[in-house]
Amino acid sequence: MPMESRVSAWQLGRWLIALRWAFRSAHSELAARYDFSTVRFHSRLPAILDEVFDYFAAVSRGPPGKGEAVVACVREYGEMTGRFLLGVPSQGR
Repeated sequence: MPMESRVSAWQLGRWLIALRWAFRSAHSELAARYDFSTVRFHSRLPAILDEVFDYFAAVSRGPPGKGEAVVACVREYGEMTGRFLLGVPSQGR
């Protein structure tokens, strides 16, 4: 029997909202290297998954190799802005 996940639907929803917020806040900087023309902004929770998926799809088609695209995106944002794309630095807590 498969074990149940300890992650609730509420937690998954919050995680998606956090990802969407991070991508939206970095949109202008990342748009210089990645084609975000297919990204459609949504405000309702079920559609937020589509928006986050659109961002990941755009990043995966970006300049780096597909396997490294997401990591490269996060790294490039940090190098360009000096800020974290996801999360809060320990100094800010």
